[in-house]
Amino acid sequence: MTTNIPPEEWHSEGIQRVEADRVERTRAQFDRDIEYHTKAGSHLWIATVVYRLSQQGAESIAKREESFEPRMDMENLYTVEFGCYICEQPLLRTNVNKRCSGDPR
Repeated sequence: MTTNIPPEEWHSEGIQRVEADRVERTRAQFDRDIEYHTKAGSHLWIATVVYRLSQQGAESIAKREESFEPRMDMENLYTVEFGCYICEQPLLRTNVNKRCSGDPR
């Protein structure tokens, strides 16, 4: 998704709401990317984003409550980490251009 809205304003624009068909298309593309990069021996670089959930939010998710909308904004952002999805190695200057081992170590 491309947007001109800065990340700190995403929550007010409802951008964290993603339609189910978009999620399915994204999952299918991710599966194709995994297959391609595994066969090619190349890294599949990803960014893992961690947000804090409240106890109430965790309970809503556990109960599968439809009305729960997580607050995924800058105030609840904990960290963003970068690495290879396949070999689980962190993204570093020393491995960015190396072949992917395909083996999490």
